[in-house]
Amino acid sequence: MTFIVSLLLTTLLVACDLGGMPAQTPTPASIPTTTAATTSTPLSTLTYYSTRTPTATTIPTHAPTATTGIPPTSTPMPLSKGRIVFSRFKDDGADVYVMNADGSGVTRLTNNSGRSTSPHWSPDGTKILFESSNNSENIVDLYVMKANGSGLTRLTNGPKHNLLPEWSPDGTKIVFQSDRDGNNEIYVMNADGSSPTRLTNNPASDNMPKWSYDGTKIAFVSNRDGDWAQIYVM
Repeated sequence: MTFIVSLLLTTLLVACDLGGMPAQTPTPASIPTTTAATTSTPLSTLTYYSTRTPTATTIPTHAPTATTGIPPTSTPMPLSKGRIVFSRFKDDGADVYVMNADGSGVTRLTNNSGRSTSPHWSPDGTKILFESSNNSENIVDLYVMKANGSGLTRLTNGPKHNLLPEWSPDGTKIVFQSDRDGNNEIYVMNADGSSPTRLTNNPASDNMPKWSYDGTKIAFVSNRDGDWAQIYVM
């Protein structure tokens, strides 16, 4: 009996203590989260830069330099600078003309019954190189004249055609094609027409030689590897 009374008293005291405590709201367990690894900039850094006041950057400007597209040389080019040399065909042939870059000032430099074509300014702009059949043999040969059409000089003298001449970049040599040895081959000679030298030797047709800009190579067209013409360099 004494045991039962003690148990009841103990239960009553515990109930009284619990009744006097304020009710507590259970706190949910915090679930740990894992942040995925990334190489992106942290959000705080992005926010910092997005709220910065932009700073104006001054970009230095330079006055444009006028250029004619002609590489500078040590020799002035008052005669050819800004001028165009070309051939104009007519009923009985063609002649060499020059004009200003805007098409004005057309001037005829040759006047013959043959065809004068493929004109080229010399690198220093003082002479014009071209091919012409204006001779008694009716053979196409190479000629050079001053920029105003005077001082005509014949550089080659047959016995076959000499075509498509071009100055070397330094103006000391001329490359051209010729069939003087039976078929079209590539030749080079001094600017005054001396020391012609054959550069190619092939049964096929080698044509249309062009100097590289640095003067160390020559490109040309040939059908030596088949019926179709291909580009070669030497």
